[in-house]
Amino acid sequence: MSKLFVGVDFGTTNSTIAFVQPNGRISTNGPVPSLVAWENHQIVALGQKARDLTQRGSPPYPLRDLKMHLDSGIVRLGTTAVDVVDIISRYLKSLFSNAGYGTTDVQVVAGTPVRVSRKHRENLREAFRRAGIPSVQLIYEPTAALLGAMRNISQLISETVLVVDWGGGTLDLALIRIDEDHGFRELGVDGDVNDLGGSQMDHEIVRQLLQKSAAAKKAVESIPSGYAILLETIERLKVYFLEDPEASRQLVSGLPVQVYLDSDLVMSVIQNFARRARTAVENMLAKMQINPTDITKIFFAGGVSQSSVVRDEIMALFPDAEEIHDDNPQLSTGIGCAKLAQTPFSLELAADFAVRQSDDSSFVLLKKGQSVSQNRYRQVDFMVTDVTADEAVFDFGLHHRTPGATSMWSVDSEGFQSVRQTFIRVGQPELPRAKNIPDIVHVFTGLDENLSVAVYLKAQRSEASVQDFITGIPLTVRLGEPQ
Repeated sequence: MSKLFVGVDFGTTNSTIAFVQPNGRISTNGPVPSLVAWENHQIVALGQKARDLTQRGSPPYPLRDLKMHLDSGIVRLGTTAVDVVDIISRYLKSLFSNAGYGTTDVQVVAGTPVRVSRKHRENLREAFRRAGIPSVQLIYEPTAALLGAMRNISQLISETVLVVDWGGGTLDLALIRIDEDHGFRELGVDGDVNDLGGSQMDHEIVRQLLQKSAAAKKAVESIPSGYAILLETIERLKVYFLEDPEASRQLVSGLPVQVYLDSDLVMSVIQNFARRARTAVENMLAKMQINPTDITKIFFAGGVSQSSVVRDEIMALFPDAEEIHDDNPQLSTGIGCAKLAQTPFSLELAADFAVRQSDDSSFVLLKKGQSVSQNRYRQVDFMVTDVTADEAVFDFGLHHRTPGATSMWSVDSEGFQSVRQTFIRVGQPELPRAKNIPDIVHVFTGLDENLSVAVYLKAQRSEASVQDFITGIPLTVRLGEPQ
């Protein structure tokens, strides 16, 4: 049996799995609810079956937002704490089996949000491993979405494309330039994993609904998993109102009292979130010193982005930009991952990774073009220049050199974009012959397959050490020929 090329978009609210057929065409199964139904502290259904069961009334009870628990690794079934990685592995396996495929002899590429932690990605890899897939390549979701939506790459060469990928859990942004060698260079990436996801909209709608209705609040508190039941119902009604903002109020099912949800409440929350998302886009461009007029194309992916309210709010920033349309942008990330699974590709640093020093100069630690797959590390020693300080500050960030400039390890700090400050305790100076001898800090850095820069610092004299993992680093995707 020949190898099967598969793309997986494991989403907070819905997931998509895409397969490359023998004729080269890509088939999809999705969107599939990223939902679990449980009863008596046991999982009884996954995916669409879980949604069907919980819609009939509870028990069983809904468990949603599995993806957002990958950082902690734990989720609760009532009062019982269980391993979320194990649940996700079962869910991933069900995606394959429900689509009529197994997990053996497959090559998988999966999307990951821009700003999630390295631990999140490690746990996602572990979930795939437990599902029977020992190796999976990761790529940022917005970049995969653009790949999935593109029919003809050459039409976008030299264009600057902003991808707004707004789903149930995260808002992800990527500013991408496509070169003549079919390299997708991320000029910048950003995102939100805490406040702006579609699930946060659901929580805000529920909060306002319960604030307006004391009876609803009492009803939710009186039934087991009442809040989770209400949240799942609200998510479905939100989608209904997004598709038809003029619809009349709807009955909220699953509660022992009659409660209605008004379109005005839902649309007010959505408009507020849309304005906040617009601000996030503005902040990203300002940080990159990019003028909105430099953006030529906009692509919206993810379920939340399908709201005309959301698109209109963000498009107002770019009056001259053209929107890239796709028949089903909720599937684009999975399709883009499937395209990559059958295409030899490499991931490289899209900018120099540097540290800004106390004299405002920058030192390049990892050069632009370094491959993710090489797992190459570098050690550099720094002298602590402030010999009276208790700790040293290392300002890590990106250095965007001017095109055509000579590559140097030590460069002017102009163009430096800070991404993380790391602090380390240092030793007090020795004073032989009345001369201060400062501490030395050894800095180890490397780019790994979890799309993060690992940073380890160790002070020579104080022997203090700090380990950090920096995510949200822009990459370049270089494509080969499909297999």
